[in-house]
Amino acid sequence: MKTYQNYQLVLMFILTGYLLIFSNQSYSQIHRLKFDHLGVRDGLSDATVTCVLQDQNGFMWFGTYRGVSRFNGYEFTSFLFNENEPNALHNNVISCMLEDYTGKIWIGSYKFGIGVFDPHLESFTHVQGGRADSLMLANNSINTLFEDSENNLWVGTEHGLSMISADRKSFKKFYESDTSKNTLNDETIYDIAEGPMGRIWIATGHSNLCYYDKQTGQFTQVDYTDVSLNNGSDNYQKKIYFQDSLLWVTSNKGGLSKLNIISNNKKSYLPDFSNRGPSAWKIMDMLAFEGKLWLGTDGGGLDIFDPETEIFTNYKNTRNDQSSLTSNVLWSLCRDRQDNIWIGTYQGGISKYDALSNFFHLTENEPSNPNSLSGKPIISLCARPEGGLWIGTDWGGLQLIKPDGTFDQFVWQQHQNSLSTNVVKSLCYDRNGNLLIGTYNHGLSSYDTKTGQFKHFSSGNELNSLSHNNIWSMYTDSRGITWLGTLGAGIATYNPDKESFSRPDVGYREGGQLLVFQIFEDSQSNLWFSTDSGVIFYNRRTERWEPFLLSDRIENSNHEMNYVKSVIEDKSHHIWFATSAGLIKYMPENETYELIDQLRDQLDLPVLDMAEDDYGNLILIAKTNILQFDLLKEKATNYYISDNSFTTGALLKKPSGEIILGGFNGLTTFHPKDLRKNDFEPSVFLTEFHVFNESQKPLHNNSPLDTVITFDKELNIDFQQSVINFKYTALNYTQPERNQFAYKLEGFDQDWNYVGNRRIATYTNLNPGTYTFKVKASNNHGVWNEEGKSIELNVRPPFWKTTWFSFLSTLLILMSLYSVYRMRITQVKRRFENRTLKNEREMIGLKNANLKEQLNATKSELTNITMNYLHKNQKLQQIRQKIEDSVTDANQALKGKMNRIVKEIDKEIQDHEYWDKFEHQFNKSHDNFLDRFKQTYPDLSKRELRICAYLRMGLDNHEISTLMNVAVRTVETSRYRIRKKIDLEERQSFTKMILRF
Repeated sequence: MKTYQNYQLVLMFILTGYLLIFSNQSYSQIHRLKFDHLGVRDGLSDATVTCVLQDQNGFMWFGTYRGVSRFNGYEFTSFLFNENEPNALHNNVISCMLEDYTGKIWIGSYKFGIGVFDPHLESFTHVQGGRADSLMLANNSINTLFEDSENNLWVGTEHGLSMISADRKSFKKFYESDTSKNTLNDETIYDIAEGPMGRIWIATGHSNLCYYDKQTGQFTQVDYTDVSLNNGSDNYQKKIYFQDSLLWVTSNKGGLSKLNIISNNKKSYLPDFSNRGPSAWKIMDMLAFEGKLWLGTDGGGLDIFDPETEIFTNYKNTRNDQSSLTSNVLWSLCRDRQDNIWIGTYQGGISKYDALSNFFHLTENEPSNPNSLSGKPIISLCARPEGGLWIGTDWGGLQLIKPDGTFDQFVWQQHQNSLSTNVVKSLCYDRNGNLLIGTYNHGLSSYDTKTGQFKHFSSGNELNSLSHNNIWSMYTDSRGITWLGTLGAGIATYNPDKESFSRPDVGYREGGQLLVFQIFEDSQSNLWFSTDSGVIFYNRRTERWEPFLLSDRIENSNHEMNYVKSVIEDKSHHIWFATSAGLIKYMPENETYELIDQLRDQLDLPVLDMAEDDYGNLILIAKTNILQFDLLKEKATNYYISDNSFTTGALLKKPSGEIILGGFNGLTTFHPKDLRKNDFEPSVFLTEFHVFNESQKPLHNNSPLDTVITFDKELNIDFQQSVINFKYTALNYTQPERNQFAYKLEGFDQDWNYVGNRRIATYTNLNPGTYTFKVKASNNHGVWNEEGKSIELNVRPPFWKTTWFSFLSTLLILMSLYSVYRMRITQVKRRFENRTLKNEREMIGLKNANLKEQLNATKSELTNITMNYLHKNQKLQQIRQKIEDSVTDANQALKGKMNRIVKEIDKEIQDHEYWDKFEHQFNKSHDNFLDRFKQTYPDLSKRELRICAYLRMGLDNHEISTLMNVAVRTVETSRYRIRKKIDLEERQSFTKMILRF
């Protein structure tokens, strides 16, 4: 019992030290601002951005050294100078832009006046300047544009100032004059602003400012700084910015100056290479944001000035930080209606600061800095009680970040006091204050933080040895017991005093329960083990083990519920399970389990880890998502993390509430109190209309558009324009790739089509009629603009469905009826004639069939006659042979009689009547073959013709010799002679020639 109390005291001391030290310092880290980047590769017309503007619809405009680019959150549309197009941009080198109260955009160039953009037609008109009274502008080199509270337009140029009336019909020009005191103090105008009492303040090339009083028409000079400035270059590109009665002024050599125009108090801040001055002399642009002044400098990056503390915080381009500024030369700043800051740079394109994307801060490896993270994936974390952070990596060993921000590195070294491997899967302290290191495939290591010595334990056959070498999770509980979760051998405990291990009798139900991912102790000191097959619960009071499957506790369950990565208890003592199926809640008061369905569509499953923040929320971790779940409202906000990828077991919550996550790219740090949902409702616009995949322009080539689709209210298309596309966008610039869209065509679609982030709708072969196309969108946090955008679509019918066509068709039908009647009579007659002709053809067919039948009968009869004659001759020849064989032994009288019999037999064999009958039947059945063959080959004898007839019947030489009562050799000789007479080549078949003739 005394030993147990000592364990508790030691553990309490360790935890107390952790709370006192780690709550205030874990490791020294200044959070850098993160910027999104847009450049030429994204469609921006040029990498140098001189000015930035957001129009009244929400589109972003960027003036560059190569025209103007408009951005809709996804893609750029660029407008460039084209000398062959009269309505194109007047010049590509842009100096400034302004949208007036009518929605037109005035675009100034350095040498060629102003181009005025009409957004409804997407065309430009050119406004020129000069001394002539008819010219509206004082000069063609435009430096600045400003619209005052009365909608007058002020144009500052290299040589004078213009004021254009609100109706844009009249104007007045001001120049510097040596003969009048009521004049500009310098001819070069760099910036214009409106101050209190409607005065127009003007920054010129003079060391002083001046303002114009519209009531009196008088100019007055104002000294704004104590810094000694020369007229001219010291004031180059001077900027002015009002905050109530406070006027901020920047210039080429004057740093940042502050003037209170009521009290005339002034102060200047000059570069001094500390945080008490700007980072560069030349400040190109400025704006106010969240009570601070943002300053874009020429070469010094971004300065953020806090007027309360008078501290400048500087942010520069860092080569190894992909989320830093793209350039240190910042030429323009613009704050949009979502409070994003757009920064135009010299040769660096656009850098965009989004406060809603700066909750999460990534600390990553710096290749050129050895005092940084290892660059390997971070898979385990542990707080050091005396301050600092232990980091376990995948093949990068173990790192310690000290409170002062320096790093200690521990890696495996052969035959030395070191790690056993460079894969550190889990970390925790034992009750004696030693750091335990769970590894992949190399067991457990214990590191004595006082002596710096390592001890290694691996699996073996000994009774108290480690059960498995893959230590996936570890936890030292409130009683000082260290629990080990292995990947393959389940649960074990470690006794640091005896340096021994034991395996409790858990009673595993599934093989997957031997894979333990995480260990959690609840408020009752019960232990929960997350496994690959459900949960293992250890009841501390009863000392009973209960392995179970979550799928057995929930209706309509599935096996993914059993892949449990993490367990946590909230302040209401409900137990939460992070699974591959989502989040599951256990309520001990009624012993029920519930799957939180609404999270499944918001989170990329599986849930890998969890923590409870100090504000009644669960923080859920997925691979590239962090989700804040309000336990009271059961509503969630999902934050997509683009620069890291997380895993199980690398989450640490500091006592201050800050959360640290290890991932593939380093450490992600955030404080849940800073998280804020994006409540901005995105504006929705149609951006393009296509017919047969060809974009339609207003009033071009039979286009159905009267104005650009963004502003059009109605579309009229022909029936044959059967393939149409609507392209659309939602103007939310915070992670716009995660905006969601839905559309429908009323009159065709029954329900909304939810299409994710797809931004085009296609319809084909619509029936004539009137439809309404509607599209709505949500931002990255699911805030929908339900009103969206709509446009009426009229599909004109084809000509055959028009009224005039119906009338003509009816008349044509009536006229056709009479023709049909007349044609009917003709058809009846033709039908009778056709029927008669058909009957005659049928009779001819019958006759032909009879003739064919007769021909076949004739051939059959001819064959029978021939075969009978052949058989008869064979018998007679056999009889003759026998008689001739007997003549030798007979007397003279008998020989005479027998010879006479032989002659009679020969006579019978050579029956001429048979041949006449044969010849007649043969010609009849073989299309007069003998006559045709004789006519073709007149030199053939009757015998030779007879041989040809037999060959056509398919008889061989032996059968022919029998029929003709000659030797076989005689037949062969006759065939040879026939071939010669008919001039048949040797390679040709005589029989085939006969058959084909």
